[in-house]
Amino acid sequence: QFPRDPEGAGRIDEYMLGDEFLIAPSCSSGPKRSVYLPMGAWTDWHTGISYPGRRTVDIDVPSHGLIVLVKSGSIIPLLGLEPSEPTELHYFPKNGGEFFIYEPEAADYTQAHAGPAVDYYRVQIESKVDRDYEWVVHHMDRPTRVEQVDAGPIPPDRWRYDPERRTVHVKVSAKAGSDIVVNLLYRD
Repeated sequence: QFPRDPEGAGRIDEYMLGDEFLIAPSCSSGPKRSVYLPMGAWTDWHTGISYPGRRTVDIDVPSHGLIVLVKSGSIIPLLGLEPSEPTELHYFPKNGGEFFIYEPEAADYTQAHAGPAVDYYRVQIESKVDRDYEWVVHHMDRPTRVEQVDAGPIPPDRWRYDPERRTVHVKVSAKAGSDIVVNLLYRD
């Protein structure tokens, strides 16, 4: 993943899982583990704490012993545990990102895109199947408005802000073949 990073190449006790995750297992009983972070910004999946890259940091080890960090710009889809639950799309800004979900029943890919655009953030889903989604945008201040392009403001029961985790949650229902674009606006 990072061929020009000699420090990362020498680490045999941590690894990338796909393009999005840096995994650092802990094999000791200590409360912290030293983790080298390649270039970019990294978010601890369990705590939401963000770290700048190209450095070594000490991170609290969760009870299960597996430190999981997400690279900035990643979109992580999580299927709901129950069929009635939406598919969550976790986006970790500040970089733009995309993710493709293969849909066997449509023999095609649903596409999720997200990124900054001047003074707002845009999240987009091009769904190939009927599905409910919930965008979870991390490391954000509360937006002044949340709007769906071509549909207007999203009602308050379809989005919320979690100030403790600094996440914006936006629910959208997509029909097969739809392209839903939502803007998180930070100016009036």
